This record gives sequence, C-alpha cells and structure tokens, in this order.
Amino acid sequence: MRRWVGAVVLLVSVVVGIPGWAGADEAMQAYDRGDYATALRAWLPRAQQGMVEAQYNLGLLYAQGQGVPQDAGQAIQWFRRAADQGYAPAQYSLGVMYAEGRGVSQNVAEAYFWLTLAAARFPPTARANHDIAVHNRDVVAARITSAQRAEVQARVSGWQPKPEPPTTALPASLPVVQPGTSTPASRRDRIRQVQKRLHTLGFKPGAIDGTIGPQTQQALRLFQKTQGLLATGELDEKTLEALEVR
Repeated sequence: MRRWVGAVVLLVSVVVGIPGWAGADEAMQAYDRGDYATALRAWLPRAQQGMVEAQYNLGLLYAQGQGVPQDAGQAIQWFRRAADQGYAPAQYSLGVMYAEGRGVSQNVAEAYFWLTLAAARFPPTARANHDIAVHNRDVVAARITSAQRAEVQARVSGWQPKPEPPTTALPASLPVVQPGTSTPASRRDRIRQVQKRLHTLGFKPGAIDGTIGPQTQQALRLFQKTQGLLATGELDEKTLEALEVR
C-alpha cells in the first residue's frame, strides 16, 4: 500500500521569487535571512492585487508561523486564491491541507480534486514536485470510492482557472522597510490615527506611538477578524476603510 509521503516537505520548500517588480530581490533575501516580517510587508500588497506567487508565499508564512502567528485558516484562504487562478504549488498545498484536515475539515475527495489539478499543472521543470503530487494524489484516490473518483474527475474535466480581476495599479516601487530604519512622518501619523481608532473601539494597540509593534499588530488582527478580513496584522485599504481612517 502506498503511503502519504513528502507532503509537508513540499508544502514548506517551494517559496518563490516574484519577478518584475522593484523590491522582489529584497523580499526574497529577507525571507532567506529569516526576517519574515519584511518579506510579509513586500508580498502582502502583491497578494491583495491577485499575484499568485505572492498569495502562495503568504499562505506558506501563515502555515508555518513565519513572521505571523501560525494560522492554518489564513493559509487556506491565500492558498485557495492562488489555486483558483491555476497555480500548481497552491493547488498542491490546498490538497495537502484538505487531506490532513489543517485549517479545514478533513475532506479526502476534495484533497483528491486539488492534487489531481496540481499534478496536471506542475511544469516539466518541477519534476520532483510533480512526482510527489502524483504519488499523493494516488494515495488519496485509494481512500475514496469509485463513485467519488468519477465525480472528481468530472469536476477536473470542467475546471477552468479564474484569474482575479485587476484592481488598482501597483506602485512602480514598493519601499521595503528594513529593521532599524525610520518610518516616514506621514505613515507615522496614519498609524497613530489607526491606534487611536483601535483604542476607541476597545482593542488594545498599546502606546499611541505611530509604529506597528507586536501589540498594535495583535490589535489589528483581532479587529480584522471581527470584520471578516484577512487577519494579517498589517494595514491595507480594506482595513483602513473598516476603521474609517483616511
């Protein structure tokens, strides 16, 4: 009998660079050094804009608790956004999460669906990942009925990627704030407004100092969860709108 192998190894090993925008190299270097918060700040705006590589990388950060509290539910959301667009590593990771019941109720048929898509979409240059996806697809296939397999195959045959519609244009250059550097005055003022608003709403952002430290991040996450937003602990347009901070 085949055994479930290599799932977690593949899940955490495929962190990808995102070519074509200023700051990409800095983000990858920060990730490689273990300065995950810097990579998070660089990837988050791109992920929100629909860039699959950034969405996948954020899913990995949440799955492993790198730079953010470990949160399988948040990982699922980012993996799904990239998987729905047809990104094979995210489809594989989503299949793993369903197979293992991480962040979602365990659903072997759903795992089979996503692993089947991933196995078909990994490029020839990712042969090792393709082979592991095929192996684990076959492992979960043996755990469901023939009727379930037929149903999944019908879904696979009719499946089409769903690119996210474009939103506002990305800036030409996203500044990556390195440790020890100062925050621009305009951003400090905005953060102070956010901290005051969080305090008024009953969250506890800590000192009203214009910097996003651990306590402010935790307050933001709690607020974001109450609003049904992704609990990143970072400031984005949707969070600012929900806080009514302009």
